[in-house]
Amino acid sequence: MKNVLGDEWLKTLPKQEQYKVLGLNGLKAWQNGADWRNYARNYSTDYAKTRLKDLNIKPENDIIKEKIEELVKKYKIKFEQVKYPPEKLKIPFSDLSFDDNHINKERDHNVTRQEAETFINEAIFSLIRWKGDFICFYGSNGATYVNVKNKNIKTSFTRNQYDEKTLSFIKEVENNV
Repeated sequence: MKNVLGDEWLKTLPKQEQYKVLGLNGLKAWQNGADWRNYARNYSTDYAKTRLKDLNIKPENDIIKEKIEELVKKYKIKFEQVKYPPEKLKIPFSDLSFDDNHINKERDHNVTRQEAETFINEAIFSLIRWKGDFICFYGSNGATYVNVKNKNIKTSFTRNQYDEKTLSFIKEVENNV
């Protein structure tokens, strides 16, 4: 059985990096459908030891996610997990309620449901919070917090309502991601 994730990862590498991992014969064999694990230099199922670590190669999304994690910690924003690209909602928007009372009457955010959904769609990243019950979508124009457990858009606010810390954080994400 082929290792699909390994195949997908190898396809993202430039040819010279594929060659470093597989060698010339391995590269040719892999391109013709052979299992890459038969050719990866120093690959071992016992130790999962490969030259990949020596190459110090990470997928771009992992690098971006790590940078966002550093910034979240720097700005002391509560989170359990950073998702980059943002977590995809498994709930259709039509199945989500919109807490207009909390968002607009209590918090005076003046955000419409359509704007809240736009903030989700335009999010740069998302944070998982409150034991996985919430996905918090952050973007350049605003943020929306979805309670996935209760299928509810709990809060949403525009960029001009970010507090100073969050605004500085978002600006740094925009400049570094």
